[in-house]
Amino acid sequence: MQAYRPNSVLPIPCHHYQRGELGNPSRPHCQEPTILLQTGELSREVRNVPRPVLHWHRNSGLDFRGFSLVGTLATVTILGILLAIGAPQFGESIERTRLKHAAEALSSQLDLVRMETVRRSARLTVSFVTGTNWCFGVKVAADCDCSVPNDCNIERFSGGELSPHITLSSTYSSSSPLVFDQIRGSATNGSLTLATPSGYDLKVILSGRGRIRICSPSGNVPGYAAC
Repeated sequence: MQAYRPNSVLPIPCHHYQRGELGNPSRPHCQEPTILLQTGELSREVRNVPRPVLHWHRNSGLDFRGFSLVGTLATVTILGILLAIGAPQFGESIERTRLKHAAEALSSQLDLVRMETVRRSARLTVSFVTGTNWCFGVKVAADCDCSVPNDCNIERFSGGELSPHITLSSTYSSSSPLVFDQIRGSATNGSLTLATPSGYDLKVILSGRGRIRICSPSGNVPGYAAC
């Protein structure tokens, strides 16, 4: 093997040339292009060596074209069909969620009234206004109207504002109201039913011992036993 000193010029043999790229092999002296080796460095200076040219081929498998009008219309149509199928189920899911919140809020408020009865050592009467704009009010040993401001001096709860489109019906009446007694918080037997326009319903049941539970008369509300 022939050794070359640093900074020496290395001739490239003629058989490395190709016509149209590095030169003409018919030239008598094949001294160009030359490579200069530099002392103490790894870099090389290449002279008169043409750089490779990269060509982009259309058949390379990559396609950067955008969506066509037909494809866009098809996508929008499919999305519309899926939304039309899922919208009713989504609306019913919202109704069930609101119904659950209303029933749980009503049950919690009545349980607070029972504890307030024991704390005050007094009989508390709960009066209801049924329908869509339902409410209830609490007063000591007397009926009150929760739709009239300041008529119920202990507690007033407006469920119609909390859960719109939910209807309340009750087994209690002005002649037979819900009364919590100060002795162990016992209560008048009865029930309150909350229903949505789609037919989902939950019932809040009060026992004579003041126990409160929630069930579903139609059995169509997940998470609650059928009544």
